[in-house]
Amino acid sequence: MINISSSNLAKIIEAYKVYFKEYFSIELYKWKAVRCFLAYWDIEAVNFKGMLKQALSKTENLLTSMNNYPRNMLEEFCELDETKVREMFRELFDENQNVVFRINQFRKNADELLRLWGKGKQHYQTLNAITTYLWLRYPDKYYIYKYSCARKMVRELMPSMVLKKGSGAEEVSEVFKLYDEIAKVLQKDADIRKMLDNVLTEDCYPDKNLRTAVVDLAYFVGRYYHPEPKMLPEPGTKVQTWIYSPGEGARKWDECVAKNKMYLGWDDMGDFDLYETREDMRTRMKELYGEEKDYRNDSLATWEFTSEMNIGDVVFAKKGRGCIIGRGIVTGDYEYDKSRDEYRHVRSVKWDKVGEWTLKEPLAMKTLTNVTSYANYVENLNKMLESRTEPETASNYWWLCANPKIWSMTGWMVGEEQDYTLYNTAGNKRRVFQHFLDARVGDKVICYEANPTKQISGLAVISKESDGERICFRKIETLASPVDLSEVKSMPELANMEFLVNPNGSFFHLTEKEYMALLDLIREENDSIHPERSIEKYTKADFLKEVFMAEKDFDTLRHLIRTKKNVILQGAPGVGKTFCARRLAQAMMGERDESRICLIQFHQNYSYEDFVMGYKPVGGAFELQKGIFYKFCMLAANHPDKEFFFIIDEINRGNLSKIFGELLMLIEKDYRGEKLTLAYKDEKFSVPGNLYLIGMMNTADRSLALIDYALRRRFSFFEMSPGFDSEGFKAYLEGKDNVRLNELVAQIKELNRQIVADDSLGKGFEIGHSYLCTKGEVTDEWLKEIVNYDILPMLREYWFDNRTEVDRWSKKLNGIFHD
Repeated sequence: MINISSSNLAKIIEAYKVYFKEYFSIELYKWKAVRCFLAYWDIEAVNFKGMLKQALSKTENLLTSMNNYPRNMLEEFCELDETKVREMFRELFDENQNVVFRINQFRKNADELLRLWGKGKQHYQTLNAITTYLWLRYPDKYYIYKYSCARKMVRELMPSMVLKKGSGAEEVSEVFKLYDEIAKVLQKDADIRKMLDNVLTEDCYPDKNLRTAVVDLAYFVGRYYHPEPKMLPEPGTKVQTWIYSPGEGARKWDECVAKNKMYLGWDDMGDFDLYETREDMRTRMKELYGEEKDYRNDSLATWEFTSEMNIGDVVFAKKGRGCIIGRGIVTGDYEYDKSRDEYRHVRSVKWDKVGEWTLKEPLAMKTLTNVTSYANYVENLNKMLESRTEPETASNYWWLCANPKIWSMTGWMVGEEQDYTLYNTAGNKRRVFQHFLDARVGDKVICYEANPTKQISGLAVISKESDGERICFRKIETLASPVDLSEVKSMPELANMEFLVNPNGSFFHLTEKEYMALLDLIREENDSIHPERSIEKYTKADFLKEVFMAEKDFDTLRHLIRTKKNVILQGAPGVGKTFCARRLAQAMMGERDESRICLIQFHQNYSYEDFVMGYKPVGGAFELQKGIFYKFCMLAANHPDKEFFFIIDEINRGNLSKIFGELLMLIEKDYRGEKLTLAYKDEKFSVPGNLYLIGMMNTADRSLALIDYALRRRFSFFEMSPGFDSEGFKAYLEGKDNVRLNELVAQIKELNRQIVADDSLGKGFEIGHSYLCTKGEVTDEWLKEIVNYDILPMLREYWFDNRTEVDRWSKKLNGIFHD
């Protein structure tokens, strides 16, 4: 017998009773799954695969969920070697053998099958899956083991016991002993027995020994039971220190602080708890995201976030490689929140310090780093954060002048640090040496390139103060449209600016008024997003209400664009490609921020000079001007914590090689952030990783075949279909409540079936649903216009050599208006 906390168990059971009354209807499938399995299980069945499929048919998410397919893999193994699978289960269910041995043997056999037939897949026969089989076969003896549920149950009832993920079947045996004790307590609780008897139906297992009730109780504790957050580590565990990046450019930081959480991405992998080892995670990453990367650091981050991080650990949040933005204490276990649109992997953290503290040495680039072993480093981080309650604010403004032949500020990327010596090549102090000594971390800097460029090209801040030898700057913005010195000189309020009075030197002081005047001048030609504005939120649910697309298609599309960076929406006319592209961008951003969306349309005369850079006539001369894509890339690079979307309508109508030029390489996901010299200017340029490209084209357009192979390789192609059968469109029809509209929809669906069946046309020529969408009133006159001036002209083009078919459909479509 083992000792458990009776008081804590009593609290859990009382909370479970309340939970069960509200949710029992969606949890009964567990008892039904047992009854079904016992009814169909036959180890000697002639058709073993068919029997197994039937026996497991009611297990639902117990054996099949997002990115976890143990039941499917069993069926695949049966196709390959049914005899082997039969023997695996014969051994697993042999009660004459030790259960730990049987579990390990089952996994060993699954590994062998995978080695022979798997082709790099996973078999998903985890401790969770194998114990599910045991529980189904012997429901009065065994339980389902799930690490996250078991760990939380252990913490509440046996705090002296440390449950370590990955220790194998032995840990299952120990947890089952705990569950046996819980079952004894439940059996003495008359309310539990009565509660179950009232809801268990004839197709449910009666659960005399309440083992399945324990399984359900463990799930409740793991998912819904939230006692007071714990701030202290578990007994026997050492406090660890972590450095964590809250998304690209710290874009999730505001949400982290607001909700006292920390989030991790890799959403396509599903619940991290379903992976028993770090190597399992790494293998799955390769399956999902491609074999090109090693994923060693990525899998380490996801494994440590799930299994190594503990309650009571200290977390420092970072932004980029040079700034700490907060500190907190972990207060909760790993959770998988599938209701979130993104960053579904969650831990609770109490953030006790929030601000910005610039570091002297750059941080590691990894998402999550364990720095516990670097005691002095951790001590210095804590001292830095404790030295002041709020970070210092900038009090000085500067003008930094650089020779572009020696230091090109346009090639200096946002977020990068650049050090600058206080002495010239002759070893003498630079002019106005005191300016370098007066500069403080956080001071704002105007970046100016001298002769022959003579332009303001960016903004920076002081990232490290002078040590007597050097000073460091960090770029915060690159100007898509640099400001000429002539414009600066034309402003009366800048007449006394130190640089204009005596330009000899490299580092000049600016007054606050001078800095603000320069900033106003910069903003005349350089857009900036405005984080202080109140922007309407936009979620996945909002998308599904407006865009008539199935939820699984939205998830697929979002996955494609996050992993590939470039997607082309292709489909028949009227399926809503343009509308979808804009709404997709908003859903991925989580808000309706139009400043981060750029929509253009390609045409036959569109050129590299329009798109990237080229000489344009200005007055009597030609000037080198930046194109729309160049400027938008600069805007995205200046805000690495935000996502930006560049949408190209009719992408197949332009000469793509001519328009993109050398950028065809830079838009590839693996080359994002890589620098390349542009054709028109000796300048390094890159396409930032936070910019996504969405192209659109009609599959009914005969120029489809002209799409460059090079571009096809760099984009994923997503086929959009008419959404007449989507839940959103059905709701739209119900809201309009118009008989004529319903009849027209039925006719168009029939027409589409004929178009699909036509060998000369096919699916890409269907009539889309957007023709029938309007915010206004649906009238007969409006519907007639759609039929006669939108749909029938397309049919005449489709069947240009079959006037009889066009006339037939003209009569059918217009026939709905004749009572």
